[in-house]
Amino acid sequence: MSRVPTHGEVEFTRFPHLPGVELRYSRYHGRVFRAHSHPVWSIGLIESGSTESAFSGRCHRATAGDIVVIPPGQVHACNPTGVWLSLR
Repeated sequence: MSRVPTHGEVEFTRFPHLPGVELRYSRYHGRVFRAHSHPVWSIGLIESGSTESAFSGRCHRATAGDIVVIPPGQVHACNPTGVWLSLR
């Protein structure tokens, strides 16, 4: 990700013995991400609250305890529930 949103909390952790793996802890309070993709798998665990992700022509909601898995190259937009989503 090229920028860190200013209306949220973000922490990154990298592990020397696990190259290519990055752990991101984040908490957002408003619309954060426009449509984008990653060159690698993106796996998210929702600890609390909920999120809505727009991909594959649908809006998917995930709540506390859910795991979200997005394959490489999949265009998506993930934001807190109730925040307008668009793939534009």
